[in-house]
Amino acid sequence: MMCHNSSHTRKKLNNRSAYRLFSTLHSEEILEKLHQKLIPANEINLTPMLLKK
Repeated sequence: MMCHNSSHTRKKLNNRSAYRLFSTLHSEEILEKLHQKLIPANEINLTPMLLKK
């Protein structure tokens, strides 16, 4: 669920995702250790159905 939320682009972040912003400021290595991955834009699911998987 968190990967989907972090991969969603936001206007407040200059149309970047929280994932991309974090990886720019820090490193992909930290994201890997946190078990975070970037979800492609066409696969992001922000509906309650995501919780039912």
